[in-house]
Order: sequence, then C-alpha cells, then structure tokens
Amino acid sequence: MIPNDQKTSLLIPFQLPEFIRDDPNYSNFVLFLQSYYEWLEQTDNVTDRAKNLLSYKDIDETTSEFQKYFINDFVASFPPETSWAIQNKAEVIKLAKQLYQSKGTPSSYKFLFKVLYNSDFDYYNTGDFVLRASAGKWYVPRSLKVQSDDNNWLQLKMWLNLELILKFLFPTSKDCFKQVNLFML
Repeated sequence: MIPNDQKTSLLIPFQLPEFIRDDPNYSNFVLFLQSYYEWLEQTDNVTDRAKNLLSYKDIDETTSEFQKYFINDFVASFPPETSWAIQNKAEVIKLAKQLYQSKGTPSSYKFLFKVLYNSDFDYYNTGDFVLRASAGKWYVPRSLKVQSDDNNWLQLKMWLNLELILKFLFPTSKDCFKQVNLFML
C-alpha cells in the first residue's frame, strides 16, 4: 500500500487549472479523475506496482508473478518437478548465491542433494582412495665413519676440509651423508 504522502490522487485537485477546479460544471470531472487515481493506487494496480517496484527486487517482498523471473534467473537448471518447486521457492532462490559461490566443493553437492531430493549425501573423492606406486618418501640413512689417531680431527678446520672432500667425492648427491661419526683410536 502506498503511504498518504506519496499518493497522487490527493494532488489531483491542485494539479488541474484553476478555471476547471473552481467551475461547478467540472466538479464531477475532478471527482472522476481523483477516483481514477485512487483506483490506480490500490494494491496490485498500475501506480501501486510502479511505486513499489524497488521493493520487488527482494524475493521476500516480491509478488508471485515476479517469482517466475527469479526462478528463471537463479535456478533455471533445477528440475521443476521436484519437491522444492512447491514448498520453498523463495528459500532456494536465496540460497542459490551460496550454491554458486561454492560450486564444485563437497559442501555444494551436499546442499544440492538436500534441496533437490531432501536426502543426505556422502561425498567421496576418488583421488583419496587411489594407490600410488611411488607416492612414499624413500629415505636410506647413510653415515660415514672416520677413524684417526690424530687429535686434529676434532678441530673446526678439519671438519671444513672433510665437507670439501665429501663434496668432491660425491658432487651429484645433496646431503649425501646426514651424519658423520668420529672414532678415536
């Protein structure tokens, strides 16, 4: 319903020229125009719909005639013969945005089956159940045992030399030896 401050019918007598407004011969014409605009402002008539047009963009406030346009825009690919079409069209249309944003995820499939068929749905990613032949990390521990009578092996310079020697002997392997043990005789 249109509020009184926005009704055109209340303004009709003031919109007509003064010679028509004040002439008693035109009083029926003024009343006819005013009654016509009052009829246009009644619910579901032209002026009422034009003034409430912005509120029709919300699915909760729209008329049943506009619901079919919402359905065509947002859930056109949903089958119309399912139970959702009769019971909760507005709710499904509201949730369609969430569905489209989460498209392709397990939660979107669960939602879709809940809405369309009113049933729970178990989602299995087949990639989780495939046996891969070389998916494991293969690790072979290697160690190097060095024996020496010299106490200089314990010095830092000698360790640096040992690293250089290992890099020279095994240039292709990275971190070939994870641990080096020293044994004193």
